[in-house]
This record gives sequence, structure tokens and C-alpha cells, in this order.
Amino acid sequence: MNFNLFNGFTDRNLIKQSAQKLNNSQDLRDKACVDTRQLLVIAYNDIAQLKEQQEYRIRHKNSIENAREAYRKQFDIGQRTLLDLLDTENEYFQAKRTLTNTDYDIQTAYARTYAAQGELLNKIGAKRANLPEFDRESYMDSENVCQAIAPSQVTVDKATLLADAKPLSSTFASLGKPIGITPIVPVVSAQAQTCSVTEVTNRVNDWATAWRQKDIDNYLKFYSDKFIPDPPIAKAIWEKQRRERLSTNGKIGLKVNDLVVTCEGNKATAKFKQDYNVTTYKIKKTADTGCEVCNMKRIPVVGYSDSVNKELQFERGTNGQWQILKELTNKP
Repeated sequence: MNFNLFNGFTDRNLIKQSAQKLNNSQDLRDKACVDTRQLLVIAYNDIAQLKEQQEYRIRHKNSIENAREAYRKQFDIGQRTLLDLLDTENEYFQAKRTLTNTDYDIQTAYARTYAAQGELLNKIGAKRANLPEFDRESYMDSENVCQAIAPSQVTVDKATLLADAKPLSSTFASLGKPIGITPIVPVVSAQAQTCSVTEVTNRVNDWATAWRQKDIDNYLKFYSDKFIPDPPIAKAIWEKQRRERLSTNGKIGLKVNDLVVTCEGNKATAKFKQDYNVTTYKIKKTADTGCEVCNMKRIPVVGYSDSVNKELQFERGTNGQWQILKELTNKP
């Protein structure tokens, strides 16, 4: 019988090697536990963030939808172009697309959370066919080895931050210092009091532009406080009628032809031929395809038109501007 009493410390080295492999396996187990916790926390945080984003994107989608309907109504009355309407359709599509992607991202985050918890198969109703199951004792031992210790979550109270935040308006107001300003009274020279045909002509053109653009406030500024409309209409009724006419739907066309201006001191008279019309638009469907907006065509329809001879009597006001004292209209 032979006994191997000494083999060059081979057995001792094998023991150290086995211990090292055991330690390496334990490190890999701890790393797997840390990775599992990290994936679970990331998935759980994604659920909270995506739900918050979902609320904002729902509001964004609803606001774009309301804007789209408003643009559609303005397009029907000719205040918006087809390009504007198509832009709102594209924005609405992008908003719905972003909201749909957010919904699917939330479902994916839930699936990642359940998978990290080991509950994904139970949640979707799947079973491990012909595969062994862990008994409760083995599961408890594994739980003790890799404990479910989650890192502390930092919760930001946005409502409190917004309440404590200083408004930008008050911040900017504190940067500025009040400066005493002495009002300057304009002095109109004797030369400025003289009548200029060019000034009156420009004034008539600006008056016509304000009418075309339906700028009622600027339009009424061309009339003097001493302006009196043709009787029996009172000035208040005349102003109400003007506001109603300039607020109607449709595009206003106004042409000033054969303008003649005469001056005398601080008064002037402008005589011209006025061609006026109001154009509205009707929507006509040209084809039957999937794109309803693409098949629409606007057709202009002249709702009202007239041609008159008009005389505007101006007077230079205290502010140096020419203002209308009287407006006379005669049929040709």
C-alpha cells in the first residue's frame, strides 16, 4: 500500500482555488441583485414620470384639437388659408401620435416592473409548461440571500416650488427704477399749420387701409370729435353701424379712384370715386377621397358691392393730424 504524503502543495492550492471561485460566484450573485434592483427602480420611476407626461400631453392634444376646430371655422368664412388648416391638422396628428407613444411606453414600463418583480407571467396569465417551479422554502432562502432593498426615492414637490418661486413680473419690476418724466407739450409751428396735399392724400389712403383691414379702432380715430354724420342718424348710431359692418365675415375690397385734394389753411377737401365690395367664401367638395380637407376648395362670392362719389372734409386737429369733419356720399 502506497500513501501520497506530499504532492507539492497541490491539494492546498486546489482548496484556495475553490474558495476563490466561491467568492467570485457570491460577487456575481450580489451584482445580479444590484442590477435587478436598479432595473426595477428605473422601471418604477418611468411609470411615475410617464403618467405625469401623459396628463400634459392630453392637455396639449385637447388644446390643439380646439385650435383645429377654430381654424376650420375661420377657413369656412375665408379668414384662414388652406395651408393654415393643413398645419393645424399636422400638429393635431403629431400630438395624438405623441400621446399614443406615451401610452405604450407606460405599458412597457409596467411590463419591465413586473418582470423585475418576477410577476410578469402571472400578470399576463401565462404558465410554465413542463418547467419546474420553485417551492416556497427555496424562494424564501433566495429572498434572504438577495434582499429586496430599494434605494430611497427623492420626491420633488413641484406645487411647493412653484408657490415659492418669485414671479418674473415682480422680478423685472424690481430691476427698474421709477423715473420722473416731464410731459412734453408739442409745439405746432406756423409752417406746420399750412395745408399739404401730400399729407391729406396719405391720410385718405391710411383711412382706406384701416377700412380694408377691419381695424375699427384705428378707423374711428380718423374722425374728429366734431364729426356729425348725415341726419337723421346720430353719431352713436353711426358708430354702432360702422362697428357692425367692419365686424362682418368676408373680405372687404375698397378702391379709391380719381382722388382730388384741395387745401385752404387748416382745412382740406378730398373728392374721389369709391368702389366697395364684400367677398365671402363658400366651401365646395371637389372629390371623394380619404383626405376630407384636401378635397375642399374655396369659391369667392361677392355678397355686396357699390360705387359712389365721396367727399371727405378734413380739419387739422390740435395734435397736428388731419381728421374728418364731414363725410358726403353721392350716387354717380
